[in-house]
Amino acid sequence: MTELLATARKHWFALLIATIVGLGGVAYFAWWYKQATTLATSTATRSMTEETVVLALCATALAFLAVVAAVVAAWFAWPTFRDWAQEHQTPTVVIGWNVFDNGKALIGSSDDGGEDVFSFTPHQSFPDVYLQVIIRNEGPATVRNAILNIRVLWDCDLDTYEPGREDLHRLTQLPAYDDDIQPGQSLPVHSTVAERDFPPGKHYIYSVKVSFPRTPDTREWPILVVLDGDPDVTLEKRILAKTN
Repeated sequence: MTELLATARKHWFALLIATIVGLGGVAYFAWWYKQATTLATSTATRSMTEETVVLALCATALAFLAVVAAVVAAWFAWPTFRDWAQEHQTPTVVIGWNVFDNGKALIGSSDDGGEDVFSFTPHQSFPDVYLQVIIRNEGPATVRNAILNIRVLWDCDLDTYEPGREDLHRLTQLPAYDDDIQPGQSLPVHSTVAERDFPPGKHYIYSVKVSFPRTPDTREWPILVVLDGDPDVTLEKRILAKTN
């Protein structure tokens, strides 16, 4: 039964055509039945001839079968059509984040778009912060074939913080070059990558550990979160970490 449903959903267009043909058959045989009854009542006698009765019964039976075929075809075609319609709607995705210091105390958070800033005072010569990125799909459609990147400047250190699921969110081994982490410049960056679909009504959390160099003056270190997917989803969230 499962294989039958899978095959039917794969060929939903053919089933839709069968539905249209079935409905056309219903209309045709309804017209034929009306013609037969009109022919019968127009005769001198009030009863139908034997040929007219047979014709009317056959038309009725065929019309009934056409209705059944149309209902079955529509039942098979509807799930695929519904999935197709959902896939072609526009997703609504929000990128939020939480930042924790070395002691895992919350030092910054945001749950909407735009650029965000958090500040912290380093407690050691190479301070660490832990960043949680939250992807929420609040729209009616799934974000398909999505790629999530979390990027920091090459001067910083970056690593995924995903105990037990390192294969789902991994660190790229070679530097990439990014034109958006510092607008107007193409700079080498560390980057993580995660690939998956994001269905509607759910949220997913990706965590990284970021280490910033200790400097004698206040510095701003950008963190860029990029999400690309289908259909037509391209989002960026730029976070500025201020060390003071």
